[in-house]
Amino acid sequence: YRWKVFQFLPSEGFAKVNEDALKISKMEFDEVIGKISALLEDWKGQLLYEDNNYMANGYASIDPTGYFYSAVCIDGKYETIQTGRVLDTSIDEFLNNKYLNKEVFLMRSETNHRTLES
Repeated sequence: YRWKVFQFLPSEGFAKVNEDALKISKMEFDEVIGKISALLEDWKGQLLYEDNNYMANGYASIDPTGYFYSAVCIDGKYETIQTGRVLDTSIDEFLNNKYLNKEVFLMRSETNHRTLES
């Protein structure tokens, strides 16, 4: 089993609107992770956690209109940026666009692949 815990990332929509009520600092997030880790000390599963610094630029998703998008940090604020239409973007263009941290994205993909194999 694998659990993933993410820091709230206010990049668009309702998340942006409710940012002040829902956001927590990196220090608060680290405290929560410490508490969860202590509770799961004897758990045999895998616990992964990702703060906003790690998540921003490291994820890519596809919106309902068929465009890749990523959350990026611009001047200390998180924004959602479309990076290309899926049908018009080669894998090289996708992996090398300036809004994607290729190393983090590929490392995350490898972690997901290993988890599925076990």
